[in-house]
Amino acid sequence: MKYDDGKFCWADLSSTDPKASMKFYGNLLNWKFETIDGGDGHEYHIAQLGGENIAGIGPQQSPVNQSSNWNTYFYADDLNAFTQKAEKMNGTIIAPAMKAGEFGEMAIVKDPNNSMVFLWKNLAEITSDCADSIGEKPGHFCWTELITNDLEKSGGFYCDFFSWTPEPMLEMANDYFVFTSNEKYRSGMMEATGDLKKLPTGWHNYIFVEDCEKKAQQAIKLGADILLGPVDVGGFGLAMTIKDPQGGVASLFSQVKK
Repeated sequence: MKYDDGKFCWADLSSTDPKASMKFYGNLLNWKFETIDGGDGHEYHIAQLGGENIAGIGPQQSPVNQSSNWNTYFYADDLNAFTQKAEKMNGTIIAPAMKAGEFGEMAIVKDPNNSMVFLWKNLAEITSDCADSIGEKPGHFCWTELITNDLEKSGGFYCDFFSWTPEPMLEMANDYFVFTSNEKYRSGMMEATGDLKKLPTGWHNYIFVEDCEKKAQQAIKLGADILLGPVDVGGFGLAMTIKDPQGGVASLFSQVKK
């Protein structure tokens, strides 16, 4: 499946202990896993739910990740063009375009504020339509947003890089912007102030659940820590941010029941 450039299309966890991470998320979200060859002698585990591919879990890949970390992928039909563009915009090429098994090609760049950006191009059906499933599919990733120390610098980079348009979201307590392109929401951005300083800067992903407070309590029993929440997300729902036992940070989101 081909997406628009700049669409949030996949997430995977670089884990210090992939087997333990699979157990945690399997118990928490009822994910099942299919293991494939990840190249270089590594296994890559595809999380599945209801017959759909949800996310990936693999071993941490230094020097990009020194601890467990959720990675955010955006679609890019021409990887070489995007990596070259990032470099011209004061970004850094971490990994040039390369094959990712039989399923696609990927590249990694770092924006001028040192946030990692994973770029993906499909060669086979594997990536899920992450951003379009918000509110509809428990256990699926539903949103991604950038937590940054410099709104102007980060916003300028991504608006040029992906041809996004920023729109302020007045319902949010803090300065919050949503990025759009082709009349679709792509991602969000907010400044690392107040309680957000408890979270790492960079791209941050959300998983939709029926009740984030109950699911967070289950996560605690499975060995996770609560970093933030519950937080009112502009009247749209509640979010709680967890740190899994291997150190991966993500948020659980549930909509307000009407």
